[in-house]
Amino acid sequence: MLTRTARKGFSILELLVVIAIFAVLLGILLPAIQSVREDAARIQSINNLRQMIQGTHQYADEHEGTIKNVANSTEYARSSGFFKNHSIFVVIAPYAYDPNVWKHKPGSSDPLDSISPKIPIYLSPGDPSIDYDPRLNFVRAKCSYAVNLASMDGYLSMSATLRDGLSNTIAFAEKHFASADPTSTGAQTYGTYDAVFGPLHLDEVYGRRCASFADKRWGDVLPVTSADGKSTVPSVPGKTFQYRPHVPDVDPHVLQTQFKSGLPVAMYDGSCRTISRNIRDTVFWSMVTPAGGESVRE
Repeated sequence: MLTRTARKGFSILELLVVIAIFAVLLGILLPAIQSVREDAARIQSINNLRQMIQGTHQYADEHEGTIKNVANSTEYARSSGFFKNHSIFVVIAPYAYDPNVWKHKPGSSDPLDSISPKIPIYLSPGDPSIDYDPRLNFVRAKCSYAVNLASMDGYLSMSATLRDGLSNTIAFAEKHFASADPTSTGAQTYGTYDAVFGPLHLDEVYGRRCASFADKRWGDVLPVTSADGKSTVPSVPGKTFQYRPHVPDVDPHVLQTQFKSGLPVAMYDGSCRTISRNIRDTVFWSMVTPAGGESVRE
């Protein structure tokens, strides 16, 4: 007589063991996946910076080694002459990204109509503030990078302005687009946000500012070089850049990065590097000055 053998199932203990194994594997794999994603985003950001500095050199090469009439810390374009003083991001866009990026809409008198809604090389994949606040969705040509205004204040000569050396001076760096708190209300709660163009009016305090750092006009932290030229310190002691801040905590007066490895920057010699968050403030700000004469040693 044939007998039917009962089918044995998983015990609760065996099931818990399997779940524990999966949990351990996930705990191992998730950080690795996140690390790979961050590395890819950092590489993309560095590629963006590389295109910017290469575009800067191409423009300068066509203009006898100089860059003129860019928006600076004391003079901004007004609505009647919006394009008279360009941001450097406007100047280099046809060289770094697309020659047709500033196509003006026929029949429009608004110069902002010529701005592409998004310019990919000006958006860092590591910037969490780009789409953080839906009230800022109207901003065209957002920018999550900043030009070093201590080195490009309206005029730049590659040979004369950068006497500290092209390899010792930061040209562009990551800077979060905005500091915005969606729980607050009112026009002034935006704080400031960076776009390719600066403000339309000189008395504008809140809202759009120039995509810049070390900018006197906006009360940024500035490099202060000693009289003997041997050292440079920040105007606010201890400040360099913010490392992985929450968006509402972003300080618009310094640079920011979300990357664990540090701050991606482009140097004037065309190279790109990542600055460690542990860098000494004297070394960092020595790389901001174009002609401080100090020695830059990490």
